[in-house]
Amino acid sequence: MDLTYSDISYEALNTPVEDWRSLFNYMRENQLKTLFDAGAGHALSAQVAEAEFQDIKVYAYEIVSERIKDLDLPNQVVKCSDLFKDEIPKCDITFIYLPTGPLLERVLSQLTSGSVIAAIESHGDLFDRLDESAKLLKTIKLSAKRHHPKMKIYRWTKAKKSLKTQLRDLSFTDTYEQIHIREEDPILGETIWSADIKGVTVTSDDYVETLTPPRRFELNKILKITPPESIELIEKRRHEQFRKIFIKPYGIIEDKFGQRHFL
Repeated sequence: MDLTYSDISYEALNTPVEDWRSLFNYMRENQLKTLFDAGAGHALSAQVAEAEFQDIKVYAYEIVSERIKDLDLPNQVVKCSDLFKDEIPKCDITFIYLPTGPLLERVLSQLTSGSVIAAIESHGDLFDRLDESAKLLKTIKLSAKRHHPKMKIYRWTKAKKSLKTQLRDLSFTDTYEQIHIREEDPILGETIWSADIKGVTVTSDDYVETLTPPRRFELNKILKITPPESIELIEKRRHEQFRKIFIKPYGIIEDKFGQRHFL
């Protein structure tokens, strides 16, 4: 997925001025002074705060420098930042308009219990993800056309450790660790195959979506998380030289044409 969203319109990328005004009025009513805008687009959040809400300080982080390079907002923090690498600032409220997946999980992993989140539905499942671990405080009607007509304000709570949280916490790391999946194969019978944890998404309805190889399966099919047996094989799979690595009943690789070969 292109997380720079280079192919979408200005309107789809940016939250409108009127909706920022609504959120900043909520912040004023609740004595919230600082906001982190995670993936700020053209940093309208910081522009509105600079022009109309001087008592609010925005930290607007955006990965595409071209979108923010000409802004002169002396009372705001507008920064070109890769949220996969950089730490997020500690603010009174964190604004999220992101799809579910590793980038979202990296942002959420840095929040402490009790943190306040303002969220706009991105692709249809962000609210479901937040509902797992956060308490809904308020809804605010949006002027923009989005997947849901309202912005939601949450109070975040760290989830208890589980296989799901472990997968999410590893999804944004540069790791070679693997998950072993049990699956019935029409030719081989009961099999175990492996997939990368890096880049994985775990949905709220307990499905796992892997990038390498691209597959979707139920969370309860996972047997374990394990160190890699061969980094060389994993690198070849990441470079699409083949798709699946079967562990049992014996070592087999499946190429991009669906043909299988013994290791």
